[in-house]
Amino acid sequence: MTSQVYNHVDSPPIWNHRSNELKKPSFKSRLPCFRHDDERTSGASTFAREYLANTWPWQSAEECERFLDQDTDLWASFVFTDIPDDRLECVYLASTLGFLIDDVFESRTVDEMKQILNKLNVLITGTVLPTVGDQFEYVIFDIYRRIRESDPVGGLGIKYSEEVSRWIQTTTAHKAFVRRHFKSLDDYLETRFGEGGLWLTLTMINWVYGTPVPTHLANDPNIRALHILTGSQALLVNDIFSYRREVMQVKDKGTKSSSTKLHSAVSVAMELWNCGYDDAIKHIEDHISSLELQFEEIEEKLLGGYEGADLKFLEQYYKKLKIMCGGNAAWSVICGRYNRL
Repeated sequence: MTSQVYNHVDSPPIWNHRSNELKKPSFKSRLPCFRHDDERTSGASTFAREYLANTWPWQSAEECERFLDQDTDLWASFVFTDIPDDRLECVYLASTLGFLIDDVFESRTVDEMKQILNKLNVLITGTVLPTVGDQFEYVIFDIYRRIRESDPVGGLGIKYSEEVSRWIQTTTAHKAFVRRHFKSLDDYLETRFGEGGLWLTLTMINWVYGTPVPTHLANDPNIRALHILTGSQALLVNDIFSYRREVMQVKDKGTKSSSTKLHSAVSVAMELWNCGYDDAIKHIEDHISSLELQFEEIEEKLLGGYEGADLKFLEQYYKKLKIMCGGNAAWSVICGRYNRL
């Protein structure tokens, strides 16, 4: 991917925004979305929702109600298809928990995160037991125990848990040294990929379907290009839809500072194009649309050189990544997390 380099201009301080005055993005993905709403997936969604509502250490009844209104338990219904029965409930638990962990990151300072980082990592990998009476530690330990045990033969649940641990460490380190200025959206995306979120997502996909990419295929540069394309689309979609919520969170903290700035493509776009929120969203939506057109180009390059079992695997893998991107965009349009603020 290439992007034009723009002269740097500071974006307006976040305190000048009001979340209820920012328009909801109008972006609609052209990628496929097949929401699963059958008895099987509905049961898994309800299980994850009720498990976390009853076990997570909520600060208040109102906080729990906000969680129940976010529809995070529905995310897996949009982004995954044909999840094996042996890990169905685990997938819904893991994805719903992921949003709560993200909220923990947002609500704590870097120093606070460092204090819990080591314990969090060993709970996720299962090398220590949770502290007796600590409900936060118990939930983390229990869910990742289930994930690790969901794939005893392939070990993909263990690999996913280890990747989550690495992502937490990397994200905490990056949070302490957030870059303020970028040359382009691609420059921003490259920095975000360095935080490990893309590789976490890919490892999760391997675990969810129980089908890791074979080594001889993983080394194909077109696979790498497909991964970057997938990560770019998903990250930018998340940034445009989550921005209004993040503005509200910053204001609720009462951190009124002219230097307060969100680590988001929206802030980056406002600087690059020296524009306000509406125009920044439009620039990013156009960029996402151009990325989605590249999926067809990648498909031709990726599938053209294979046959037999390799071709069949790549056809399914390509389809799953497209559905994930399209489903994530569709969920972002309707979920309470981004739309009922």
